[in-house]
Amino acid sequence: MRLRTLFLIPSTNGLGHARRLIHLVKEWSEFNDILILLTPTQTNQLEEEIAQVLGVNYKVTILKYDGLGLDGYSHQSSPNHPISLDQDCTRKIMDAELVISDNCIWPLYLRPDTVLLGHFSWHDVLPLLSTTKQGIVREIFDLEDVLLKSAKHVIAIKSFTFGKFANYVNSGSILFPIYKTDSKKKPEIQEIWYSKGTTGLNSVEFSTMSSYKLLNRETYFLSNSESIPLGVIGRPGLGTIRDCIEFEVPFSPLYSGTDVELQHNVKVLERASLSETQLQVGVNSYIFHRFSKKSLIGATSFADFNARLNQN
Repeated sequence: MRLRTLFLIPSTNGLGHARRLIHLVKEWSEFNDILILLTPTQTNQLEEEIAQVLGVNYKVTILKYDGLGLDGYSHQSSPNHPISLDQDCTRKIMDAELVISDNCIWPLYLRPDTVLLGHFSWHDVLPLLSTTKQGIVREIFDLEDVLLKSAKHVIAIKSFTFGKFANYVNSGSILFPIYKTDSKKKPEIQEIWYSKGTTGLNSVEFSTMSSYKLLNRETYFLSNSESIPLGVIGRPGLGTIRDCIEFEVPFSPLYSGTDVELQHNVKVLERASLSETQLQVGVNSYIFHRFSKKSLIGATSFADFNARLNQN
């Protein structure tokens, strides 16, 4: 009989971190109960997918909160200390057999054996100027810095991990999890999708297209779409990139401003690109990249995952 409880804590920044955890564990038969901590926005956007993916095999409980620590741009100026977490959530985290966090360092404050999965530290990504590192920001920054250095289990996302986080990886790396088990390639349609990312950060406005139909559509719709576009252009967040790799849709990175993570992701994309296609989007031409699905996406069993935790 399965009696084990798994607690998932994804970053509150967008949907990619949460979806990655959901699909990573969806076939882990060793667990009976899965609890996941989400913001109200994440809950609204992912509740149906969670029911479809996890609800068929597990008893799933969604717990809501507004985020803790230096987790994403919305928390960089006024982060909440982990001690402020609701007591019921805290108790459930403490009681779980296994806790996995995706790019959130704060769970290590409650559970030093939390498995930290990810590809960067928010300390490297957020524009934390010296003038903002005061008071509670400084306190949380220093706390998370100590927690990261003492983390027992840090697992990287293959090929995309960088910065401070990469220095503390001690349990190897895993591929992006598979979202759809059906590998049949979908038919293409004469469309280009423009993905701004669920946060809307770093977006660029387009002029009217003449060659193709342009749709503002996020790549998580690829999963249930009957067809795929000729290409996706937009913010090179890891969730968007992962979707394009799995569904074999060429991707062209386009964003505004300075973002350390996005800059790194673009460099990885350029190195990993197998082929390139030039398409006219508005008044400009853009390079769309294709990638090797086999080398970047794959299932990770609980046995494989657990073996990584016991290797150090």
